[in-house]
Amino acid sequence: MDECKPLNGGAEGGGAPDAEALAAISDRMKAEEADRAAASAADPNGPEGKMTFVREKLPIMAIREGLVEALKDSPVVVVSGRVLHSSTFQLNLSRF
Repeated sequence: MDECKPLNGGAEGGGAPDAEALAAISDRMKAEEADRAAASAADPNGPEGKMTFVREKLPIMAIREGLVEALKDSPVVVVSGRVLHSSTFQLNLSRF
């Protein structure tokens, strides 16, 4: 990520996220996702292709759409599950 800044138009400590800032972040995430998809399609054996294959096999993918819908309805969603190895959970919010 190039920079970190509050989503509320620059004010520290609260307030509703700025719609323009959210739109810019969403646009950037969509562009990054499109770039990854294009790289994956162009070379399935390359780094992006391999990562796409791995991501599609993750257990969270089975509940992805339901999770996205839950996040649309509530800003806080608790996801519980067993972790077998150290892992990271990332949800691309550009789908909202």
